[in-house]
Amino acid sequence: VELWRIDPPLRLHTFVSITPAACAAFDPVLRWLVTGHDDGALLVRDIVERKHHATIETGERPISGLAIHGDLAAVCVDRALEIWDLSTGAKLESWGEEDVYDLAWLDDETIACATAAGLVLLRRTG
Repeated sequence: VELWRIDPPLRLHTFVSITPAACAAFDPVLRWLVTGHDDGALLVRDIVERKHHATIETGERPISGLAIHGDLAAVCVDRALEIWDLSTGAKLESWGEEDVYDLAWLDDETIACATAAGLVLLRRTG
């Protein structure tokens, strides 16, 4: 995964992983870059210090999408939604009633999920 400045173009850093990243997201304050991998790993990188911060093992299922909100990551794992705490590495919640294809945080408690049935809005309980 390469970190680039856009104008003027300049590669700032290259983060090396054992497996290629399937998806990536920045946190809202641009401190963390999180990548999701086919082996189920979430890699958390500090983009200010340009170093690896943590690896969160979600299981051996592929991660196909993620969105960051503060210390929380909404993760699309094997077409299910899981919420992970990036600071502790703990899974907080999961939802798998419909296949989730994409997701986005709308506010502190609401996640929009694109599913085969259409748009589903989920409100966090925790």
